[in-house]
Amino acid sequence: MFWITKMTENNISTIKLKRLLISHNLLVAGRFFFEIFLSVFIWKQTGSLSLVAWFNIVYLMLHTIAFTGFAGLVKKGKVHLIRKSALIGYTFVYFMTFLLGENAINHVLLIAFGIGVFNGMYWISYQTLRFDLTHSRNRGNYTGIENSGKLAIGIIMPPLGGAIVVADYFGLGYSNIFLLGAFLFLLSYFIGNVNLPVHETSGFHFWDTFRVIRKNKDIMKSMYAYIFSSFSRGGTIARLLIPLLIFDVLKNEFHMGGWLSFFSVVAIFSSLTFGKLIDYKHYKGFILAGGIIYFLLILSLICFPSFTVYIVFGALIKVIEIFIAIPKRVISENLIHSIADFKNHRVEYIAIREWFNIAFGRVSSFIVLLTAGGLIMSQMSVALFFMALGILAEIFLLRSIKTNI
Repeated sequence: MFWITKMTENNISTIKLKRLLISHNLLVAGRFFFEIFLSVFIWKQTGSLSLVAWFNIVYLMLHTIAFTGFAGLVKKGKVHLIRKSALIGYTFVYFMTFLLGENAINHVLLIAFGIGVFNGMYWISYQTLRFDLTHSRNRGNYTGIENSGKLAIGIIMPPLGGAIVVADYFGLGYSNIFLLGAFLFLLSYFIGNVNLPVHETSGFHFWDTFRVIRKNKDIMKSMYAYIFSSFSRGGTIARLLIPLLIFDVLKNEFHMGGWLSFFSVVAIFSSLTFGKLIDYKHYKGFILAGGIIYFLLILSLICFPSFTVYIVFGALIKVIEIFIAIPKRVISENLIHSIADFKNHRVEYIAIREWFNIAFGRVSSFIVLLTAGGLIMSQMSVALFFMALGILAEIFLLRSIKTNI
């Protein structure tokens, strides 16, 4: 009986919430083209790992600034306006990239600027909606479904994008995938254009909220865990280096996409079942197991760099990632409820977390990447080792949180 009640509490049942998930997954599908293929495009055109890193640094810093800059409007109830404006902005940037064609390489930092601004607008609105429309008992399930959607997209989009690039329709090459991406953003706009409830609160007080949360040791441990997480797992390794290393060997976008798709196939069932079935009381055990395995996998990548190791690493981290990522999200968002008058602080909390997550964490991983001259493991090994240590720091912090979530 307890299990049935728990499963009922964990359900995602409203049509509006499901439409938000579908709309979000279409956005993720469109973003896939710049997260993977634009980096490959830059590398293929220039052979410069530094330019790839700078593209990501500019995009991530503008994302964080816009995320915070639009948080006040989101808190005033303009969450739908900001989200929909971001999707239209995304569409515009992708369509302009399509028109630029091969000349896009001369404007990559400007493209990064545009993507960063609209990305920040989208994520502050979406994360606020996600928090407001879920509750403490169904966030594990929602996160599992959300992550499974991302993995499903990871199955479809890499080989599709690679096939489109290799086929070179109308001689447009990479431009074609940005036209498709623009279409996906418009589709996301229309499907997500539903009358979702808005929680309007007045006044955006970033620093007042920071003074409140810095007194809470468990919240600060969660924030620091986000830094180490994005420096290591969520930074350059899975998002950039593995795709580039595979492409550098195969020299073919479709074949690269096929392997990235395989990695997501391996993990999708694990994400669905983890979010739905694993009780929160078991989260810390999974965090420990996942963190140690991830640490050892990075060491194997450093010590035995080969195509086979790249493939094994890419497949296993997709599964192991779930053991840490879902608990980390649930812990962070449920800790918001430990703040007195949390509804008046929730948007600021999310904005502050983004600075720890992106500006301090993920940007640092790309800054460290600037020390590598190219895709040569001997040049990247020190950076990768520090990222491996970051995972150990992350799991230590998450496991030391005492608040009952």
